[in-house]
Amino acid sequence: HPSVKAAFLKIRSDDSVNPLVRLFQRLTEDSDSTAGEEALRYLHGGGGEISDTVAERCLRALIEKVNVTDPKTRDDLLSGLLRQCLGARAYLAKQLQKDMTILFEEMYEIGDGSANGIATVVLDPAAWSTDSARETCERDVFQLFVAKLFQSGHDYNGRALRGISRLLAVNAEKLKSLIDYEVFEVILASLDHRLGVEIRSQATLAMAKYLEVSQEKGQEYLSTFIATRVERHTNADLIVAFSAAATVFPMVPSIASALFLTDGFIPTLVPLLQKKAKVTAVEQAALDLLNAACIDSTCREAISNHCLDWLHEIVKGDE
Repeated sequence: HPSVKAAFLKIRSDDSVNPLVRLFQRLTEDSDSTAGEEALRYLHGGGGEISDTVAERCLRALIEKVNVTDPKTRDDLLSGLLRQCLGARAYLAKQLQKDMTILFEEMYEIGDGSANGIATVVLDPAAWSTDSARETCERDVFQLFVAKLFQSGHDYNGRALRGISRLLAVNAEKLKSLIDYEVFEVILASLDHRLGVEIRSQATLAMAKYLEVSQEKGQEYLSTFIATRVERHTNADLIVAFSAAATVFPMVPSIASALFLTDGFIPTLVPLLQKKAKVTAVEQAALDLLNAACIDSTCREAISNHCLDWLHEIVKGDE
């Protein structure tokens, strides 16, 4: 058939001109690790234009064949192809529409770059046949990232939060309806100062964007979260509440200062902290909160009136 013959000739032509296909074949079929290193250099060094056909074949080989001995190489190649090649993004877009959950799970488990590559695809209108298809998949991907965040309790490497924050950064207005209180709570809890910098950074980005677009609902969620945690008086709850409040203070200073100045909070804060005197993590979270609250003049005055003696004690204890 003429069309089949033409397609075959095009593939053969691509193979002969572009060495990337041969490198990927050596990597995925022969487990040749040096081929993976060469392919990475090819991608990073701008080894030449990569046709849609070649990009699709390479991406499909990486996803379908798991006999690549170095998982990091596989992850780097997948993310590189998706970043550089529209053909790879268009292929993945088609596959996501066919079997979203299974493909998401496979890509997510491969590594950070591959998981981030999914966000790259759903944010690229050029990779999709229609914008409605892209938006539907974007919502599905967002919910799958959220499910991963719940699944791990705390996102141990920031992978799920990175996907969430990236999608919110671009389309928060369209995605905000997918964030209920439970989702808000798990993102805000990721601001715990005991967690890694990468996790807290991604949670901060996600929270900043959500609070920007959600307005009253987000502010209500924030008030409920902090008030509930503080009322429990447990070490873990106080650490999370103070950490979260310190982080969001610059984002929503009027709401945060109102919470800080709630009747009875400041006068009872120091006695509470004195009971937790041996819990360094609670003290540090409280210090972070007081420091953040100082951006508001009324809060500064309240701190001066009620917390100075405790702060002096902390300073003396560090000497």
